[in-house]
Amino acid sequence: YKRPILNQGNTNYCHVNAPVGTVMTRKVVMDGSTPDLSPASVGGPVTNYRNVGGWGGPALKRIAEKGIYESKDWPVNYWQSNKYMSEEGSERALLNRISDWFETEEGNFLQLASLVVDDVPCVIGVPNWGHEVEVTQILSLPGGKFGVYGPNSWGQYNDDGGFYQATENYIRGFDCYGTVTVLP
Repeated sequence: YKRPILNQGNTNYCHVNAPVGTVMTRKVVMDGSTPDLSPASVGGPVTNYRNVGGWGGPALKRIAEKGIYESKDWPVNYWQSNKYMSEEGSERALLNRISDWFETEEGNFLQLASLVVDDVPCVIGVPNWGHEVEVTQILSLPGGKFGVYGPNSWGQYNDDGGFYQATENYIRGFDCYGTVTVLP
């Protein structure tokens, strides 16, 4: 699906960029829209306006409750304070919410693969990497092995046009959330 590749810049917000990316992916699948969303509008409040890492669950909860600001209302990587929080921006953010998500058992590749093949973009935290990424495709690799593929949050000029791939063995022990339904 064609949508912008997020770039977390100098933030530690991979745990926010990946869930925001799944919302963008779901919107493309649902109606072809490609909203320009601000991960910092989720990450700032989730981290109490600190530039720290985390995992996708708290970001998904915030997205479900408050939505995601558009970048025209809140700069993409401005996490330092709530200075961009506004009534108008908050109203538009509600158009970028999720109503439900699915959490798999830790490291359960079959559950992850089942969601992805059903067009449910997922967020995984990869212990070996210390990084949170989206999974939008399951790869069949030589020797009967499998892997994952999806957008990374390091911008379109890193890796393979902003995408990564990793083997099932490499992501062992991952946590996973699938973004099932996006509102409205």
